[in-house]
Amino acid sequence: MERDLELIREIIEAVAKWSDRQARRVEIDGFDRVLVDHHVDLCVAKGLLKAIDVTCLADQSPQYLVISITFEGYDFLDMARSKEVWRRAKDTVAAIGGGTSFEVFKAVLAEVGKSAAMNVLQGKAAF
Repeated sequence: MERDLELIREIIEAVAKWSDRQARRVEIDGFDRVLVDHHVDLCVAKGLLKAIDVTCLADQSPQYLVISITFEGYDFLDMARSKEVWRRAKDTVAAIGGGTSFEVFKAVLAEVGKSAAMNVLQGKAAF
């Protein structure tokens, strides 16, 4: 099972839309339950989400009741919110050979966002 950054982004965005802090499972339309569970596990491991591990021995994948997004998760969401910044960061990573660490991807995402912000500050179009 490969890591899907698009799915991670969708998970964080979905949790951000919750209006309460009630612990619950994340469900993303169009994605297999086991795949979503695996990616929630990755988000928890990277400190993007705060959650309660409710995994049982009989479960096919890690099971979490997600409580909220962490400070780190909000930072990631803020960087990933712009579809154009996200697209350019993915294109940049693809140009250097595709797969990369999450930390490198976040750094590229931050640089693309910073570049867009600097352009706006200088009176230019963001991209």
